[in-house]
Amino acid sequence: MQPILRQFDIQQGDSVVTEESRDYAPDFILARFADSAGLIAPYLDGYRADNGVVSMVGTLPLRYGPATGFHTVPLLVAKNGNALAVAAERKVNGKSQRIVVTGDADFMSSGNWGAVNPTSGTSRWLRKCSAGLRMGISLSIPAPSVPKMRSTATIRASS
Repeated sequence: MQPILRQFDIQQGDSVVTEESRDYAPDFILARFADSAGLIAPYLDGYRADNGVVSMVGTLPLRYGPATGFHTVPLLVAKNGNALAVAAERKVNGKSQRIVVTGDADFMSSGNWGAVNPTSGTSRWLRKCSAGLRMGISLSIPAPSVPKMRSTATIRASS
């Protein structure tokens, strides 16, 4: 995965992000929409303004830089400011290409589709993300190569 991510100047962190919580396991993160998320997709500003969160379990932090030809911004962040999802965007032949990378290999798992907590943006955001799958885009997300605190699955979807 690292050789692919290097093309976008994105690197995975070495250890799973944890947060103290009286209600959830330390590796269960309620990621918030970053201030910059609306730069890639304006509707994300609404999720941020509504204090929407996306649940992520066993996620790695992501570091990113100014990849040649791409405008890269964080989409989701942890309480400590770590980027948990980033988007890289560029124009090719007058068309926008957007690539989203998350530190959680299975954030689109079926368990997250039912997240209906009023403060959760998980299911709304997943519906938006999955729109790309209906448009003939192939998605393959390998699991991270770090020890897991919980078991996770790899999602492989294609149209």
